Amino acid sequence: MTHSKFVSLAKAWLLSAKQCNPVFIERGSAKTNEIPDAIGWNSKGSIIVECKTSLSDFRADTKKPFRIDPKSGMGKFRYYLFPLKLYNRIPIEELPEGWGIGVVDVTRIYPVMSQVRCKNSKEWPFNIEAEFYYMRSRVLQIQRYGR
Repeated sequence: MTHSKFVSLAKAWLLSAKQCNPVFIERGSAKTNEIPDAIGWNSKGSIIVECKTSLSDFRADTKKPFRIDPKSGMGKFRYYLFPLKLYNRIPIEELPEGWGIGVVDVTRIYPVMSQVRCKNSKEWPFNIEAEFYYMRSRVLQIQRYGR
């Protein structure tokens, strides 16, 4: 399964299971240089989902400045989404404390959100200014270009 298919699953999961609206995918914030794979908002706050399809990508993500200093990043709640095969290869001590974990069995013909098993995220301190900037730029883009 490709990264873009995982991002589509993350978006669908945010819309349905987490009741987020709006949800945006693969758009960045100039305030933090953070580009969440999926980010959505519900009545409890913002949720980001980072989709990882390789161990090297996962390890690189944990070294980013807004991961090292969580209050500088976006997302009141934070999740990683992994294919089952990759999740089974990650040493337990490398999984970041407090992040929610979603696992998808991609061997199924139609991997759907019911196939995602989640450990819930804790509440994180987050950069509200970056989120406001992000939301404003998305709204302006929609107003200007209709997308």
